[in-house]
Amino acid sequence: MKIIVTSMVRLPNLKIDEPHIVISVSEPEVGFVEYESPMLLDRLYLLFDDIDRPGKWNNRPGVMMTEEQAHDIWNFVEKWDKKANTIVCQCYAGVSRSAAIAASIAKCYQGKAQYEAYFNTPQYDPNEHVVRTLLEIKGLAHTVDFNDRRRW
Repeated sequence: MKIIVTSMVRLPNLKIDEPHIVISVSEPEVGFVEYESPMLLDRLYLLFDDIDRPGKWNNRPGVMMTEEQAHDIWNFVEKWDKKANTIVCQCYAGVSRSAAIAASIAKCYQGKAQYEAYFNTPQYDPNEHVVRTLLEIKGLAHTVDFNDRRRW
């Protein structure tokens, strides 16, 4: 299974010639960009801000990813696991929320090395709350040192 991390701007131009799914994350006031592909199997839409603790976001109360949304992500991935060759994780900038989702999926499906690659690549800064919430559901949060930002 291949995992691609991308941004809102890059998603519409993404060309994937194999069956794939898309997990799109956006802020509540931004919405989602259109994406069409004959090989797209399904798309999951989620609304939450890029925050890892309660607080303000753009002069309003921030919306954190919920445990229910984390369950939605895992259910979506498991539903398409045998049919999708690629998972596209997309958020506004393609840096934090989407990288966190991609890293968590990699941890479960590809192993430690692929997971850690998201933390050792300068273009990504995975959101700690998203990683922690997703890995807690899979019973894997204890395998990550959240005090070591390079390795969660």
